[in-house]
Amino acid sequence: MANDTGSSESGRRWIIVAIAATAAFVAIGLGWERKTERATLAIGEPGFMSATPGVPTDGGPAATGRAAISTQTQAAPSAPAADPSAYLSPPDRPPLMAHPEGITPVLPPASRYVRMEEATLFDALSPEDAAWLAAHGYPTWAEVEGLSEKSEPDLAARAAKGDLSAQALLGIKQNEQRRYRDGYSNIEDAAVRGSTFALAALAKEQLRAGNLIESAAWQRVAMMRGDWRAGEFLGYQGPSLTAWQMQQADRYAIRYMLNLEQRRRELGLGPFSNTLRPGFDWRRPQLGEQVGIYERPGG
Repeated sequence: MANDTGSSESGRRWIIVAIAATAAFVAIGLGWERKTERATLAIGEPGFMSATPGVPTDGGPAATGRAAISTQTQAAPSAPAADPSAYLSPPDRPPLMAHPEGITPVLPPASRYVRMEEATLFDALSPEDAAWLAAHGYPTWAEVEGLSEKSEPDLAARAAKGDLSAQALLGIKQNEQRRYRDGYSNIEDAAVRGSTFALAALAKEQLRAGNLIESAAWQRVAMMRGDWRAGEFLGYQGPSLTAWQMQQADRYAIRYMLNLEQRRRELGLGPFSNTLRPGFDWRRPQLGEQVGIYERPGG
């Protein structure tokens, strides 16, 4: 009987231990689920970077909190087809190497008209192009032509107010005076802070110094940032590169882009927001054809 009683008590103790362990696992699991839920919600809250920042849910303002999470879920990539026949005979898809016919835009009257070959990198060929140039630190062609008449204190005062085009122009002016440390420092800082014009200026400065690979690399970076016309404009300036030089220019361009992003992080700035300069899909005007030039906003 004593043995039976001992066995019975021992069995009851094991049952109690098992119940306690089960309860503990359940509690831990619930706690982890709540913790995961809180972490997921925090991603979309203000102050956190989401995978698709600033994406409106229904054409309204950018979503935050739960709405932002909902937007990310809707934008998730579609799952691959489960039916193998979808790969043996895939559906028709538009080819990625297609070159659509150029769109002929309907534009309002321009402030002036010039022949296509007379349009410079700084000339806006549409109101949208004018807004893009202003947002990406491009001076007007008149400012570039009149650079010799600009005083350094005036350009520095404008740069101190956040005028990136003035900062880049100041750097160009300093380079012309062979003050290369000051000049390149100003042009590069303007590029770091978002001036695509400063990238084109770096390409031009390197070309002027006879550094063809470095010039081509900065030209590529300007195009990465969205200025497809920078490649055309600067491409007319110098001799063709060899295959090896083009390969080096590609490698340098990637390195320069990484350096720019690193400097932005050091300054507490976010990643670049690269937007394509308007007009890429338009019908290309022929040489001699008249194109309109549009004023910058507030110009």
